Amino acid sequence: MNSLMTDQDYLTGRSSLLSVGLLSLVNIVLTAVQADFTFVVSSYAVEYLSAMSIVVKMMFGNTAFGFGLLIASAMVACLYLICWHLSQYKAIWMQIATVMFGLDTLWMILAMLSDPGIGELISLAFHGYVMYELVRAWIAIKRQKHWDSLSGY
Repeated sequence: MNSLMTDQDYLTGRSSLLSVGLLSLVNIVLTAVQADFTFVVSSYAVEYLSAMSIVVKMMFGNTAFGFGLLIASAMVACLYLICWHLSQYKAIWMQIATVMFGLDTLWMILAMLSDPGIGELISLAFHGYVMYELVRAWIAIKRQKHWDSLSGY
């Protein structure tokens, strides 16, 4: 798959995946310090789990469970970064990350149906853009497999 690493669609998809992973980690920190803003290009699961950690800590005073939710959100963000790193060796990791982010987007859409707002619509637009880039990377993988099968590799 070395020639895949020169395909612009694949590289752009990897860049989008990296930005989702890194900005998700930054959002965890911003939520933990109770900042007034977070980045839009982020995993919804990470945002939800880190926000729930603050709610649990404030409402129930259970800092251990809240910290556990914060750790869980960090693990989800790290999964994206692990997929990004491993996708330079095996294309299947880009496909796994695409499925993960697709499920994340579906979860966000379902949650948005109950309370749509302008912030959620902007977040949905960025999720859509990242999904577009990840799907283009998936298409680049399929295109490469097609050419490899034609050349006998």
